[in-house]
Amino acid sequence: GLFTITAPRPHTQYQIHDLTGNVVSDAALEGKNEINVSALPNGVYVLHLVSTEFTIARKFTLIK
Repeated sequence: GLFTITAPRPHTQYQIHDLTGNVVSDAALEGKNEINVSALPNGVYVLHLVSTEFTIARKFTLIK
């Protein structure tokens, strides 16, 4: 599946971690971005958005 993220600030990075802490996806974000998580197995993940001004973490569950 895909989900869309709009970078709240320039130079924002994202990382998706599994529950063991491994980074399973990461990239820079600029403007509106689609992130493809279809290759990930079902499970619980944590999305981190990081810039020089903030860090945001949100848990999500992937069920296909």
